[in-house]
Amino acid sequence: MSTVTIAPVTDDEVRIVAELLVSSFPDKFGSILGSEATALMSELYESRPARFVTDTRLARVDGTPAGFIRLDLGGSSFTEQARSFLPVAAKRYGRRQAFIRLLKVFVFEVPPLDLRRQELYVKTVGVVPGFRDHGVGTKLLAHAEEEARERGKRILSLQVISFNVDAIRLYQRLGFELGPRRESRALRWAAGRAVGYHKMVKPLS
Repeated sequence: MSTVTIAPVTDDEVRIVAELLVSSFPDKFGSILGSEATALMSELYESRPARFVTDTRLARVDGTPAGFIRLDLGGSSFTEQARSFLPVAAKRYGRRQAFIRLLKVFVFEVPPLDLRRQELYVKTVGVVPGFRDHGVGTKLLAHAEEEARERGKRILSLQVISFNVDAIRLYQRLGFELGPRRESRALRWAAGRAVGYHKMVKPLS
């Protein structure tokens, strides 16, 4: 039987998680950052490991990186993100395109506007395709619940694209309630097409 372990990311693992982030979400990062996505995200996170290490947990199956979860633990502002992202991206796309791509990534990353104080928001959950039948996603979200309780939060929340039916079913099975379908012009612009999404919440006892 496989052993799944979850632990905070170390400085040495930042590149691993950056690569997992891109490979797990090709529609997000691939469409915005193109073929440079993996190299750019790796360089970006290596240039500011403290933030990435603070809010990211890495899951391993028998020692092999299999997934990750990123939590909103009081993340950096848009200005702080721009200071990190623009110099790295400008080398690849030029300053104008770097700024446009920064805005698009930020649109995908920004927490919901109705986020409440008692919520711990899950920014991203990613599982490597080859490990999606090992209970990795379930364990990552259980870990997030533990952190939420330790921080005095009463709700765990996340957002999911409406066509990601498998993810929605998983979250519902784990006790998340499906909110109404939402759309935003900013998300449509960032994705290059109409994209609906749901906020899902899980009350914590």
